[in-house]
Amino acid sequence: MLVALASFGIIGAPQVAYACSCAPVPSPRQAFEEATAVFSGRVVSIVGDEEELLVTVALERRWKSELEGQVTLTTPGSSAACGFPFEEGEQYLIYAQTTDGQLTTDLCSRTARFDATREDRRALGSGIPISSGAVPVSAMTLETPWLPIGLSLLALVIGVVIAIGLWRKR
Repeated sequence: MLVALASFGIIGAPQVAYACSCAPVPSPRQAFEEATAVFSGRVVSIVGDEEELLVTVALERRWKSELEGQVTLTTPGSSAACGFPFEEGEQYLIYAQTTDGQLTTDLCSRTARFDATREDRRALGSGIPISSGAVPVSAMTLETPWLPIGLSLLALVIGVVIAIGLWRKR
């Protein structure tokens, strides 16, 4: 009887379940600052196993990086390990980090399907189309913090020149 109860305890014991646990998701601005690269694109292929997936993305826009064409990034192979559930053919806004020289993302980043990223796109601006070399002002202010400082200094210099000119006329 004791053996039967012991075996039931082993067989009937609940399995240990592991789940992804993330700190609160950062704001779009904070996630942008912490990311190595922020871009959007369509998933071309997904290969891998339960441990790690390699996700190839055809880039469409970028907010932070010099990436062009296609990029391959990694994510854990299961949601229990915080792997992001990419689907081939779908479009995403991706916040990626560099780990051991490889871009990676997970459920704890702000990575999401593109159609669910209105708040992020409002905060980040329009980004830079991959096929274009033009840099929209919203992207320049996020990626080049010297621009607002430079414009302020230019306005200050112009103000000083005008003030000196008015002072000399007296």
